[in-house]
This record gives sequence, C-alpha cells and structure tokens, in this order.
Amino acid sequence: IRELERPITQLKLNGVMINSHTNGEYLDEEKYWPILEAAAGLDATVYIHPRAPSAAMRAPYRRYQLEHAIWGYAVEVGLHAVKLLMCGVLDKHPNLRIVIGHMGENIPYSLYRMDWMHGHFNFDRPKLKLTPGEYFRRNFAITTSGVNWLPALEFCIKVLGADNIMWA
Repeated sequence: IRELERPITQLKLNGVMINSHTNGEYLDEEKYWPILEAAAGLDATVYIHPRAPSAAMRAPYRRYQLEHAIWGYAVEVGLHAVKLLMCGVLDKHPNLRIVIGHMGENIPYSLYRMDWMHGHFNFDRPKLKLTPGEYFRRNFAITTSGVNWLPALEFCIKVLGADNIMWA
C-alpha cells in the first residue's frame, strides 16, 4: 500500500498508528489484510491506539463513563488484538510486529486461559499453527504507558520477556 511506503522508506519512520476500530471494523477483516501485509513487507510496526468502544458495544459502558480510559479503551484494544491473534493473519505474516499500550491491555493476564481454551474448544475459528500466547510473544510488544505499576510490570516481564516491553 503506497500510503505506508513513503513514511517508512522516504521519511524513515518506524511504523504506523491505527485506531482500535474504524467505524466498528477491525484489522482482522480480510479486506484490511493488505495493510498488515504492507507493514510486514516494509518491516514497519503497527501501533493500535485506544479509543472508546464502537457504537455497537458502547451502551453498557456509558452508565459510569466506563467507555473511556478507565476501562473501555483496554477492552477495545484488547478485543482488537485478540481478534488478530485468532484470525490467522500472523501465520501469513510471521514477522508482523504490533504494539499495544497500557501494559498489554489486560491480555498478558489472560494468555494462559486463551491458550487453554483455544486448545480445547475450537468452535468456528481458523486453525492456527501456534497458540495465542505464542503469537502474542512473537508478534506483539506492549508499552507501560498509563500502567506504571511495578507488580504489573514484573508480571509482564515474567510472562512476555523484557524484550517485548517498551517503556512509555
């Protein structure tokens, strides 16, 4: 995709930032895979930036304004990332690198359960070569932004390895 080539090749930027959803759609939809293919081909990182949940998800969050940074942002980006873990795009592009913030948007704490559930209950998901946790450790990095809390950092270092954590 031309829109990625100039920033990466000419301006020497390292990647792109994409909202956690656009009109309620996510990068796991195959029509967006060319963006991910281009990023992988250019060795560019995709940062998924938080925003409030999509309109279809927002109603239950509104009562206490939970749709914002207090909870909704993490749920929204977490959903986006988990959809990418499960859709098969990381088998097609094993070098694709994705960054999410806020100490992994709660995903590091759920990897054990995702791996176990994925191994025991496939339902209607693509057959994957790796477990969700293996993809997460291989293809994702997290930042500490907004969660500067030592116990969470220690846990993420133990689960993901220090090389997958960026200080922010």
